[in-house]
Amino acid sequence: MKTRTRKIARLPKKIRDELNRRLQNGNLGSEVLAWLNDLPSVRRVLRKQFADQPITEQNLCHWRKGGYADWLRHQETQANISWMIERSDDVDQNGQFLCERLARILTVELAQHTHELDGVRNRKERWKQFREISTELSRLRYGTHYARLWIYPGNVGTDSWKMKKPKPNSSAGNRPKAPNLRRNILSA
Repeated sequence: MKTRTRKIARLPKKIRDELNRRLQNGNLGSEVLAWLNDLPSVRRVLRKQFADQPITEQNLCHWRKGGYADWLRHQETQANISWMIERSDDVDQNGQFLCERLARILTVELAQHTHELDGVRNRKERWKQFREISTELSRLRYGTHYARLWIYPGNVGTDSWKMKKPKPNSSAGNRPKAPNLRRNILSA
């Protein structure tokens, strides 16, 4: 996400959040502009950084396409994480590790970034971002797999961790070949 530097982006976060909620609730642009330009803290920012020029319809239009769109994506991600946490509570009661619960949350975040790849038109840039996401997913999967190899047979407060013995058929030679993801991503 790029850093925003226009008028609305320079406002305090509390005001930007309220603006975003008003836009989400369907308030008209003229109402929102009147409210914003009347706030003392907004007037201070405009006076100091923008020669006392008020926030205009054009500024609001840019915000809707940039900062507001980012805020909406963030709200969706937060909702997905909350949903995952709620659904994972019953799994935790059955003795699943906390790291696996966190892995599910991170998976939601990676899925969100993967979904955003659709908006990347440059094939090389899309491939670069996909590789970065894949690397993070690989690290995540390795970490959770490695955590499953360890068992804790002792009581809480003791240091009696043991490593599980790997199953005989879990060697690297028995793994299926991965599909050519590069060709699939670049043709999208």
